[in-house]
Amino acid sequence: MPNLRCSVESCGYHKEDYCSAGRISVDGSQAYSPDVTSCNTYIHGSATNSSSLEPTPEMAVQCDAIKCEYNANHVCSASSIQISNQSYACDSSDDTLCASFSARQ
Repeated sequence: MPNLRCSVESCGYHKEDYCSAGRISVDGSQAYSPDVTSCNTYIHGSATNSSSLEPTPEMAVQCDAIKCEYNANHVCSASSIQISNQSYACDSSDDTLCASFSARQ
């Protein structure tokens, strides 16, 4: 499982730069760069309302960014990934991205 860091503070699963969702899903079936990816697990809100799970640095990551070099049968094979905001205001999964996306050569 990848070591996952998340800097999307407006997500209900964000806790201490980690994720408490249990697993995440990255979208971007036609992505060619990080800004065309997104974290489908994102929910806008407070962590206290969204999950009773503890934040963890290691997490299963389902990945639909099929043009990413780390995509292995829709599972992320990177040793670590970073989920970030596309802009300061983050209200939906469209405002997030997988900063670790790397296009296949």
